[in-house]
Amino acid sequence: SDGFNAGGECVEFCISGECWFPKVQAWTCAAKGSSDPFHGSEKHNQKWTIKKVKGGVQLVNGMNNKCLTSVHAAGWAVGLDAGIKAVAAQVTDCAAPGSKNQTFVMSTGGSGD
Repeated sequence: SDGFNAGGECVEFCISGECWFPKVQAWTCAAKGSSDPFHGSEKHNQKWTIKKVKGGVQLVNGMNNKCLTSVHAAGWAVGLDAGIKAVAAQVTDCAAPGSKNQTFVMSTGGSGD
């Protein structure tokens, strides 16, 4: 989204002190050379390598070489009521290529920056 004219949003591995589990979040994309200590550029927490696997792609984070992973979570983990069951994204050790919870289909072909 670019509702704030900030240049869009990026998916990043959260490294600020407020993240006490391997949280993935959408955040304003960091400009090249940004000095922000928690978002993008030099930290590479907004950089992802797209690896083709059977059934789609596996997304590997540039900061820690871990993979974007679909996990089942309680609602409180995603800002909803605790009793709600949700599917959330986390960054975990990479599983075998093609693993169901780490294989995604990218509608744009992964050509974005």
